[in-house]
Amino acid sequence: MVQSTWDDWFVRDEIEATDPGDGVVVWYLGCNGFVLRSQSTTLYIDPYFGTGDPPNLIRMIPVPMDPADAT
Repeated sequence: MVQSTWDDWFVRDEIEATDPGDGVVVWYLGCNGFVLRSQSTTLYIDPYFGTGDPPNLIRMIPVPMDPADAT
């Protein structure tokens, strides 16, 4: 099971707490992943929550959030 070492602050204090107004707010999740938030929608694009496949593939940044929090 993948768990974030960042706890839930990223989703709670950044994504859910940000008011995009009439625009769109974008967060970079690392690799090819992004979060886009508008007034009515939160869209996750290619979030990578895996741990890699050591020793062949190693995460370069921490998992930014728990996958279950992407709702």
